[in-house]
Amino acid sequence: MGRSVSGRRRSVWMWVTAVAVLGIGAWHEAATATAAQPRPIALDAQRAVLMRRHFGRALAIKDGVIRGDLTAVTGEAAALVREEVPQGLPTVANSFVTTLKRDAQRAAEATDIVTAASASASMLATCGNCHQAVGVRPTFAPLAAGTSETAPVGVVGHMIEHQRAADLMFEGLVLPSSTSWREGAVRLNAVRLRDRELPRDSRWTPEIIRAEDRLHRVAGDAVEMHDHATRATSYAQILATCAECHGLHAKVWGPSGR
Repeated sequence: MGRSVSGRRRSVWMWVTAVAVLGIGAWHEAATATAAQPRPIALDAQRAVLMRRHFGRALAIKDGVIRGDLTAVTGEAAALVREEVPQGLPTVANSFVTTLKRDAQRAAEATDIVTAASASASMLATCGNCHQAVGVRPTFAPLAAGTSETAPVGVVGHMIEHQRAADLMFEGLVLPSSTSWREGAVRLNAVRLRDRELPRDSRWTPEIIRAEDRLHRVAGDAVEMHDHATRATSYAQILATCAECHGLHAKVWGPSGR
């Protein structure tokens, strides 16, 4: 059984890269609009509400991917497709809205978490490019304190540090911010789990270690990524790897976990 599971995981990882690259193509198509000069846009309360709803759906899709919960992903994505398009946006934003809806449809129709991860990362990168194109910079609440210089304690501490790092990379895509992206990638690559810190379940320990190593490898490569398209592809790989690991023990870490 171990050999068949391991082989399946390697196949999935090769597929992650291929699907992510193909998915980002749709986002990259819209990114050409960033050459336009941003113009200030008037504040509008109704548009702000719609934008918050769009963002909330995109967040829920991303979180569903991380848990490996495809049902939650497809449901939220279908709802995002149905959301009303905010009015009064600059013309340059139209192509980004089109791309966002197209990726939401792709997530809604996803039959595997790899495709969902690709669509989710593409949506978030599209948000960032739209913000840059129209001259808007969202504000996020400060992340919880923590430092990669202090080794996290046990699996829980390690996962909290993973979450902080991934949140920074998320901000790097959505704001967008090269500083947040690089800091998140550095932190995600900083500390590795040791065998003795893992749950005593010999069936999955080798798979967890492989997923952990892969996550750190992708994070290490992401540190030096400077364009939005490659960052989105990298983030899709990170989301899919999180989902893969969580799915190994679904009742504890995955969709059924509490």
